[in-house]
Amino acid sequence: LEYLPLFVGELSALKDLRIDGTLKEPPHHILADGLPSIQTYLRKIGSSRATGTLDLEGMLLSTVQLHYYKLSGLTTLSLSRNDLAEVPHEVIGYKSLTWLDVSFNRLTAIPSTIDALERLRHLNVKGNGITKVPDFLYHRTALLHLSLSNNRITELATPTEGFRPLTGPESPIKASGRSPTRQATGRPKTGAGVPVGGNWWEEE
Repeated sequence: LEYLPLFVGELSALKDLRIDGTLKEPPHHILADGLPSIQTYLRKIGSSRATGTLDLEGMLLSTVQLHYYKLSGLTTLSLSRNDLAEVPHEVIGYKSLTWLDVSFNRLTAIPSTIDALERLRHLNVKGNGITKVPDFLYHRTALLHLSLSNNRITELATPTEGFRPLTGPESPIKASGRSPTRQATGRPKTGAGVPVGGNWWEEE
């Protein structure tokens, strides 16, 4: 047995759960926390099948192995306040995602694979260690909100040849030809719908 089936989370009369061997899912620290934590975790995943929303905020996850549960139709995924060093690759498989929150983890980059999430409208990566805004985001016209605040951004990607910057509320980010080198003392700079305060920017 590699993982606990979701129905274990619904066994309200269950008082004791003994596990022999090594399970890959749920994560070991959740298994070590005991039955209440295990069932809470499994119920969250199980309910997402009906609601399309999965909230795993603050569960101390360093990896995600949701492929065992064969989720489909997921539109909202929160992995905020965990211990992720990168956006889990399997997240890219959830093509129906419109909202992804990976804020307050240990990310250092926004992977280009996120570009495969064509329906994504909201991306929250604040509170990480990201240093650069990748160029593919300049072309994500479907992206309505991108939160970048409280990272370590020192560089905005240079738009590729032929790029025509969008303006107004439909623009996911505002292009800038400046080299952000030191922290602004005035109000934080923002693009259209893009909080970027708490980063390193050149003063105007």
